[in-house]
Amino acid sequence: MEANMKKHFDNATRKKKTVVFQQHTKPPTNLQTMLKRPVYYFTTGRQLDQKKLRDVFSEKTPFWIPSDNEEFSYKVLNKLWKQQFREEERSYKYYDRPNYRSRQKVDILERLHIPEEEPPHVDAITDIDPNFFKIVQGRPIKERLDLCQYINDVRETLRVRLKTGYQQDEMLLLDEQFIEEQRRIDGINEQHKIYVDSFEEFLSKDHGESMSILKKSEECSKSLSEKDQEYKHLLRHLGLIRSRVYILEENWRNCKMYQKFLYRVSPLTWRVAHDYIHMEGNKLSNERSDVSLFGRYRLDSSESVASLNSLINMFEQDIDKHEEPHLYFTDPEELNKVFEDMEHQNLNSLLHLESLFGPLEDLRKEREQTEKKFENEVKSIHEKIAGLKRAITWEENRAEEMEKYSRDLMAGMFRDLVVSDHVLTLHVYVEDTYEAVISKNEGNLRLHEMMKAIEVREFSANNSSKVTCSLVCAVSHPRSSTSRIEISSVVRLGTERVTDDGEYPITPNLTS
Repeated sequence: MEANMKKHFDNATRKKKTVVFQQHTKPPTNLQTMLKRPVYYFTTGRQLDQKKLRDVFSEKTPFWIPSDNEEFSYKVLNKLWKQQFREEERSYKYYDRPNYRSRQKVDILERLHIPEEEPPHVDAITDIDPNFFKIVQGRPIKERLDLCQYINDVRETLRVRLKTGYQQDEMLLLDEQFIEEQRRIDGINEQHKIYVDSFEEFLSKDHGESMSILKKSEECSKSLSEKDQEYKHLLRHLGLIRSRVYILEENWRNCKMYQKFLYRVSPLTWRVAHDYIHMEGNKLSNERSDVSLFGRYRLDSSESVASLNSLINMFEQDIDKHEEPHLYFTDPEELNKVFEDMEHQNLNSLLHLESLFGPLEDLRKEREQTEKKFENEVKSIHEKIAGLKRAITWEENRAEEMEKYSRDLMAGMFRDLVVSDHVLTLHVYVEDTYEAVISKNEGNLRLHEMMKAIEVREFSANNSSKVTCSLVCAVSHPRSSTSRIEISSVVRLGTERVTDDGEYPITPNLTS
């Protein structure tokens, strides 16, 4: 039985066939193909370069923080990258330079691209009886006329015809524009040929003129080279003449120097008759002139080399001015004798100088001692001045302290002793007593004078102990006249302390 059931199950499974089909969407209409699918995303349907697409999620985030070991190198590299980026932006023209908004929009398509979704692919498996469709096999399928669909098809055909008509008109317009542009190009080509011919003619004329100018320039260069050689030859000749003149000028100066020296060592009688160099009027000048013999030949700060004309002019002036030279010495031995006499004179002068070395040394020592004494006196004077300055500052500080102390006394103790409540009360009591006993205070007497007057009038025979007791009673009954008299006696005792001791009396507390 189990075998029969298994065979029946196998036959049933063989009869059944699995049908796998792919679900397809409905084909679009003509209107949908013309209007196309609406754009749901910003980058959908745009022309993008697939090689430049960016995956923002896979890129390195700009908010990445390096580790502590890499922080310094990251800062250096970041600074270098920013500098390179700025230099690259500076190379652009001012209207092509990017700003913040343009940087955000420069690759927005690549950053925000979202690929279009493909239609879903559905694989379905259904178990269908293969004889199911044989029932209606061969029957014609009747299609019902859909009026709305017909109207839509007519509209689509009319729209397509209208669109093709517009495109044909545009094609005709483009053909006419092409013909017109071709005519313009032909005219431009003809003008270009005319310009090329005129330019070639101009080049030929210019070439002929340039060749003639080149020939003239070659002739001028040849004449210039000849003149240059002649100029160099004259320069050499001038250099030789100048060197000869300079040598003669140096020899002339040396000869003048020797002549002047020989005139100076000659006897005075001979010099008066023949020495025209040192003569001033009818006398010889023994004074040494500050201007040397070579002073005439010195150059100015602006000149580097003396000119030949100036040297020749000086030669001519010397020849015209000076007479024919004469010499006193005819034998060199005579000059040697003069030198020996000069040597003896120099030796005598040296001995005299050596004898003066001792007094000069004493003078130098005395001068050093006087300088030291003067320096010591100056130091002592400076020290005294510094001490006086310190004393003055101390006195000034002391005066400031005393002034501050006096202000404190005036505002403190002295004010309490003069204008305090107790003193004013005492003055009122004494004045009332004075007016009650003697008369009104028309003379504006002071407190001490009023108390003296009261003492002379009333209390010349009383004892001090009674006065104290009466004062206590007077303080307890300040309104009565007797209490005023007793207070005045106490005040008198206080004033006697002031006058005798030179101190302020301690004012009793009248309220206690």
